Amino acid sequence: MNALRLLGAACIALSGLGIGIAGAFELRRRVRTLTDFIATFVTIRAEIVVCATPIGEIAEGLMHSAPRTVRTFYARVYESMCFLGECSFADIWRNSVEACEELGLKPEELGEIISLGASLGRYDAREQEDAINLCISRLNTLLELAREESKTGGRLVLGLGAAGGLVLVIILI
Repeated sequence: MNALRLLGAACIALSGLGIGIAGAFELRRRVRTLTDFIATFVTIRAEIVVCATPIGEIAEGLMHSAPRTVRTFYARVYESMCFLGECSFADIWRNSVEACEELGLKPEELGEIISLGASLGRYDAREQEDAINLCISRLNTLLELAREESKTGGRLVLGLGAAGGLVLVIILI
């Protein structure tokens, strides 16, 4: 009987730790997603300014070559391009951001990404470059905040998960 109690207590404690690890992972994933968006925006800027590539072709290329964290977003943008004319590119971009719940970003971060869509494909290359640079700058600021939050919050979430599991063990034993 004691062995079963110890086994149950160990399972509960490890479950709490697992919840903490999952929370810390989510914070790190947010940092990775922001980093990947910034990298793809650099690519978009180069394609628009240097090669004058249409935004649909850029989305198609990123659908295949973007980092995994943001690839689904670009796939949604590309697949929705068939509705261009029925709705604006800004709407396609916004709907694609809103449909990608797996991004795990905060509303302010999503807002910056959505606001970029209003400029892409709408203005001349120089104005699009300025909009992309502004978005990258703002996302870099948010990225630094996310890194700090991941660093401090990750430890906190991990500790709370482990402590919660141990508290449950003490209560149940």
